[in-house]
Amino acid sequence: RIFASDLGSNSMKMICGPEQTVSPQSWSKNLTLLNAHDYLAEVCVIDILDQMACSNSSRLTVDLTPPLAGIVTNGPIQHQQFQSSLTAIHAAWTGFSDPESNLALFEWGAGSTSDSTDIVAFRRVGLASEGSATMELSHGNTFYILVRATNGVGISVTSASEQVAVHAHAPTITRFEITSGSSGHRRDWNSSTKLELWWE
Repeated sequence: RIFASDLGSNSMKMICGPEQTVSPQSWSKNLTLLNAHDYLAEVCVIDILDQMACSNSSRLTVDLTPPLAGIVTNGPIQHQQFQSSLTAIHAAWTGFSDPESNLALFEWGAGSTSDSTDIVAFRRVGLASEGSATMELSHGNTFYILVRATNGVGISVTSASEQVAVHAHAPTITRFEITSGSSGHRRDWNSSTKLELWWE
């Protein structure tokens, strides 16, 4: 006999059986299995004296869909679009999940577009939530970080970060003055209540 239930429910409903077979070890039947449902089989053996013994299988969960995608960034701050490092790419991700068969593996990489890994090929990191790669970068380089999550039945989903730009140059101030505002760039004026600064 075959029983089915919604995912995680303890209320099982028989969908097939009882059926008889003379095979001592196996039985098969074509069934329409539903996503996010649990299935359980019961096998009973009857000997020539009509003595019976029964055993239940462990639950089988059907998962036909990819994991739910999460958010990918280049650091702990979500949607971070810049980095100052010229020697490494750091990846971080959160929010991936799979309610049917759970997550089995994360891989991360980096590419010049949001669907390529031509800078860092996908690297397996198990169930970690971050990774890093050492490399030479230049000011002005841009890249995307990609994370591929795979569930327990081997179905994957890939998410990409926003474009990340390498910004390694500190800002510079070329001119800085105290100004009187409407009177132009003066160092003396008769106001005792207002002070303005001007820079570029």
